Amino acid sequence: MPDSDSPTEAQGPSRYLTVGKTFLLIAILITVGIISAVVGIRVAVRGDEVQVPQLVGQSVEDAKKSLAKLDLLLEVHGERYDPRVGVGKIVSQLPPTGGRTKANRPVQVIVSLGARRNPIPELLGSSMRSAQLMVLQSGYELGNVSTITLDNVGQEGVIQQYPTPQSREVLSQKIDVLVNTRHLSRFVMPDIMGQNIAVVTAFLESNNMRVSPPVYREYQNADKGVVVKQYPEPGYMVTREDPISLEVAR
Repeated sequence: MPDSDSPTEAQGPSRYLTVGKTFLLIAILITVGIISAVVGIRVAVRGDEVQVPQLVGQSVEDAKKSLAKLDLLLEVHGERYDPRVGVGKIVSQLPPTGGRTKANRPVQVIVSLGARRNPIPELLGSSMRSAQLMVLQSGYELGNVSTITLDNVGQEGVIQQYPTPQSREVLSQKIDVLVNTRHLSRFVMPDIMGQNIAVVTAFLESNNMRVSPPVYREYQNADKGVVVKQYPEPGYMVTREDPISLEVAR
């Protein structure tokens, strides 16, 4: 029977303790390595970020100089009236003061037009010439002019404007308008096939319709001078500006 104080049994617990310490040390080193890697990635990602300074209240030129020192760009995104900020000074910015952004990125700003002195004119229902005069007399500029033709609007002229006279915040000195160019009546295209071309032409021209020169073709089962095809087809809505094409048997 082996002695309880033999060297073999005495070394067993000591060996297990040594192995445990080794695994614990390895685990600590791995944890430290992971933490260092995460911190390193965050530093690398944010390494080229800079803090955006306060630009509100500065002129555009001063703001450009402030941003240039941080390798940032200035982008004027628009203008608006603001009685609290002088003309040409920055009203708002994005990113805001204290925000972070990467170098060589733009900071968008809105520039003040000062206090709005003149009310926005009411242009609805005015002709284009009258609208232009009213815009200039009010101290504004005519912006984008879009045109449309609407049958349910009885007169030509401005039918929409932006900004409206009720607008509280105006981002620009320009006023955009939508203009109805012409009121055109629409008619249902009649069925004129099978009728003599002379009668058809006289009927259409008496109603001030546009008739294109007819095209003559050979048709075996149609009488000479009879309309065989028409475009637009019967039932379509047309105006006096739409050309009517006819194909006639010869």
